[in-house]
Amino acid sequence: MPGTPSRTPPSSPAVSARVVSVLTQGAVTPTVTKVQVNVTFTGLKGRTGSIRWHTYNDVTKQSMSGDSVIGSPVLAWDSTDWHPTFLVPTPSVRWQLQVTAYGPDGRQLATNHSNFTFRS
Repeated sequence: MPGTPSRTPPSSPAVSARVVSVLTQGAVTPTVTKVQVNVTFTGLKGRTGSIRWHTYNDVTKQSMSGDSVIGSPVLAWDSTDWHPTFLVPTPSVRWQLQVTAYGPDGRQLATNHSNFTFRS
């Protein structure tokens, strides 16, 4: 109808993520290491995301484990920092972690690696 203003729905932020850091929290036992990942999700207010991680050999870059998945809680903000911690069985060689963030639809959003080498 002429003279009727159009209604534009409010825009929501684009869905994205950044794996900010992958940090050691130290050895729990000689065979287990505690790790903290810092992830920022954007555009997922009221929804969930997840991370998948696996270990790999620092020298050969070969994967040493299957992917493990950790789901986020329901995110409260359009930009939410999430800091999950988890335990990693310590391989017997120098190793690192690859962490990938995913949206609720399973789409890969970001990947990062530990910025240090875990020693056996």
